[in-house]
Amino acid sequence: MRNPINVIINKLGNKQGKTLILTLPSNDAYVLGLKENYFSDDWRYASVVPASNKNSSLIKNISYEPYIRNLNMIIEVCKLLQLKLFITSIVYTGINLRFKTLNEIARNICNENNVSFIDFEDDFSNRSYLFYDEVHFLPEGCEYYAKIIFDNVKGSLYTDGVNKLDIYRICKDSIIKEKILWSE
Repeated sequence: MRNPINVIINKLGNKQGKTLILTLPSNDAYVLGLKENYFSDDWRYASVVPASNKNSSLIKNISYEPYIRNLNMIIEVCKLLQLKLFITSIVYTGINLRFKTLNEIARNICNENNVSFIDFEDDFSNRSYLFYDEVHFLPEGCEYYAKIIFDNVKGSLYTDGVNKLDIYRICKDSIIKEKILWSE
C-alpha cells in the first residue's frame, strides 16, 4: 500500500471535500510475505525500490505491522487533505485466508477510526461467475461492483439537498476492445 499513499498525496492534495474510494489491493497479501515487504525489490511487487530481484525470499512469520501502519497513514493523510474516505475490502472469490486476515485488520482499523468500510468479502466469495480468476472481474463483475460502490456512497454525494455527482460516460455501454478509443 505504498503506491496508494503516494497517489493520494500527489493527485488528490488539492481536492478538499471530494470523495475517495480505496479498494484494498490484493497484492499486499503477497508483499507482506516477502522479507522486505513493501521495500522488496521483487520483480513483480516492487513499488518503492527498483524491481530487480527474480528470486525473492519468502518469510514464514508474516508481520502485519507494515499493513496496519500504511492503512493508518492513508486515513490520516485523507483527514489532513479533507477527503471523504471509503475503504473497501479486498475483492476476491473463493477462500483465501491471507485476504481474509487483511480484510479483518482493515475492518477493525476503519471501525476504530470511524471510516466507512464497504465489505465485499461475504458477497463476492460465492460469486465466482463474476471473476475470470481469483481477483479479476469479468465485465459483469465490474458492473456489480460499481453498483454496490455507488449504493454505498450515493448518500454522501448530496449536500443540503444538492446533487454533488457528475456522471461522465466514457464508453457507451460497450466492452472496451483494442480499437475503441477512450474518447469514444
